[in-house]
Amino acid sequence: MESRASADSEFEKENVRMRLNLRRIQERLLLPFTLMAAACLLLPACSGERTDLTATQAWILEPSSEGISTGGLTVHNRTNEARVLQHILAADFRQAEIRTKEGAGSTSGLRPSIIVEADRTTELPPDGMIFLLEGPERSLHAGDETLLALHFDDGKAIFVNVEIRASPPSSSKSEL
Repeated sequence: MESRASADSEFEKENVRMRLNLRRIQERLLLPFTLMAAACLLLPACSGERTDLTATQAWILEPSSEGISTGGLTVHNRTNEARVLQHILAADFRQAEIRTKEGAGSTSGLRPSIIVEADRTTELPPDGMIFLLEGPERSLHAGDETLLALHFDDGKAIFVNVEIRASPPSSSKSEL
């Protein structure tokens, strides 16, 4: 029985030492692990890699009483190849498409697309085209936000938070 009590006592001492050691280990490793986690999160941003396509200055007009809206944004292509914006999707609209100002599509019957030249910043849509958004799925007013997905020819998509506006921004060069 005495050996059992001795073993239990020894176990308790070891357990206390392990708890104390565990606390010391945690205290000593907390800072290095925190720094390592921060480095892992920041590494892509600091590695010199650039996101090849980004969009800024995105806006959509408040839908009309017929449920139709247009919008615009600026796309930055930091690749050495042109990219073709093939289609768009809008989170809060049943339909979103690129259209020529003259009608639903080009004369060849192909869906219009927009070329974003290599290593350029382009205001979209360019002259002669519009983003047409129809059938809002919720009430959208100036100051609200929604999400657009821009799908490119290389199979990649970028997602953009878009501000709903009462009127186009005054710096917009495109006539929408």
